[in-house]
Amino acid sequence: MAICADTSVLVAASHRAHPRHDAALSWLQQATARTEVVASGHALAELYGTLTRRGTRGMFRLPPRDAERIVTRMRRRLRIVTLTATDYREAITVAVDRGVTGGEFYDALHAQAARKAGASKIATLNYDDFKRVWAPSQLIVP
Repeated sequence: MAICADTSVLVAASHRAHPRHDAALSWLQQATARTEVVASGHALAELYGTLTRRGTRGMFRLPPRDAERIVTRMRRRLRIVTLTATDYREAITVAVDRGVTGGEFYDALHAQAARKAGASKIATLNYDDFKRVWAPSQLIVP
């Protein structure tokens, strides 16, 4: 039984500057010791983008090489699930059925990867964002 970690958990676990770093890192270490933890390929792209983000919300602003090292280390801890064209089509169908729009759609991609991997739960720091694409009782907030 796998657990899918979304980008918010990966970012928090990856960087000491994140206010939830200790909780997310502890959860990730414990989870990977006892079960398979998966993440979407999209989560790795978001992790890199978030770690190198510029602007007022860019709390990290890491140089690209530093962010690449973090993404590589994270990739080694997880099973990365990539989506096919069919998976994207299914994610869009779910989004339409559940009224998911805009940026919420990226959470639908994480949920699609979780379904594809056979994950029973999703770990996220963005509980409210996932309630439309995954059963709330099966969401973990580290």
